[in-house]
Amino acid sequence: MRVVAATLALSLAACSFWYVRGPGGPAEYPDCTEGVAAPVGDGVLTVGAGAIAWLFARNVSDDFEENDREYSLLFAGIATVTVVSAVYGVVQIKRCRNARSKARDRGPFRGFPAQPPVTGDAPGSPTR
Repeated sequence: MRVVAATLALSLAACSFWYVRGPGGPAEYPDCTEGVAAPVGDGVLTVGAGAIAWLFARNVSDDFEENDREYSLLFAGIATVTVVSAVYGVVQIKRCRNARSKARDRGPFRGFPAQPPVTGDAPGSPTR
């Protein structure tokens, strides 16, 4: 059961490294990640892996029969990777939001007009 839990935790770890994209180079409107789901998921995994590592570390004694020390170190490692991933994700999201804010301040550009176009079909629009 512990091996299954460790494998599952390793496969879910570091969501931000995989799913968060920074703003990249200069662009009219950067294609990057603004959502915080991946860093929040990493934070939850960090807390969970840290708690599991602590529980295994509590059981380590001179007469232990199972590999509690190894599992404690494994989950401590997972917690370390996920906290680094969460910080990376938060930094990239902040960079993305700043880049998009600067792009909006520069004015209208393709794909992000300053005002929606006025057409003759819309109710209340001027007729030609």
